[in-house]
Amino acid sequence: MKKILFAIFISSFFFSCSQHPALAIFRWKFQLEESNYVIPYTINLIALSEMQEAVNLRPIKNYLNWVFRNLNYPDKHGLTGSIYDFDISILGVETPSDTYDSVDSYSATFLMMLQKYFFLSQDRALIQQNKQKIHDIAYTIIYLQGEDGLTTALPVSDVKYLMDNCEVFGGLKAFIELSEEFGWNLEDYYFGAKDSVERGIMQKLYNAELQNFNWAVDDENIHTSDWHIFYPDAFAQLFPIIYGLLDDDAELRHHLWDKFNEIYKNQINIPAEQKIVIDFAEKRMDI
Repeated sequence: MKKILFAIFISSFFFSCSQHPALAIFRWKFQLEESNYVIPYTINLIALSEMQEAVNLRPIKNYLNWVFRNLNYPDKHGLTGSIYDFDISILGVETPSDTYDSVDSYSATFLMMLQKYFFLSQDRALIQQNKQKIHDIAYTIIYLQGEDGLTTALPVSDVKYLMDNCEVFGGLKAFIELSEEFGWNLEDYYFGAKDSVERGIMQKLYNAELQNFNWAVDDENIHTSDWHIFYPDAFAQLFPIIYGLLDDDAELRHHLWDKFNEIYKNQINIPAEQKIVIDFAEKRMDI
């Protein structure tokens, strides 16, 4: 009897791990623990990475629906369409953290993942059923965008990160494609936001003297990048490559990629999330 009960426990244990929508994707890159701190941004990147190859889209769809169910209406700052980090136990018990690392990047990477999922699945029903929530997610980016075109990571911050804003550029492109596909007629408005963030990146974050990008700016400081500091300085240089901001500047694109590899090609002990980003950049350089 004990053996039977133990087998049932083990079976239900692994069922819970594999069935929770966020953990099912999280475990593609991370070992599950009794309690797992799940950052939606990280799961978005994992999903985007997996969708570069042939992949079963059912877990992606389950995760998309999980995000839709857990959006904030509103969050602690009054913002609608954001999502918190979660503590999720190995048995699937969820505890929202009531915090997030950034809103702009969470929203942008989610929109890119959603657009990629639709491109591969042609699942129109999922998009149509969650139209308003998708619009709310996209509008969090607009809410955080300043007059210079750049977004702050959080509603209560004045820091504008290179990484986040490059992701915002990609997220806005993804949302525009969805708007065109589904006839939402929001393209002109979001084209303006996309062009504005692109100008902001090139005017405020590109450092012509150093031939690289500042990793951040805020109301009082310009945070220049030192190639010999891996994160965020050097790592951030990959983001303009990944999201297509340098598609028309092959010289700068290759300069940044070559310089990064000159210093960090043999870097070890890089977190899984950062390995995904480096892989994105490498694939982009092959285009």
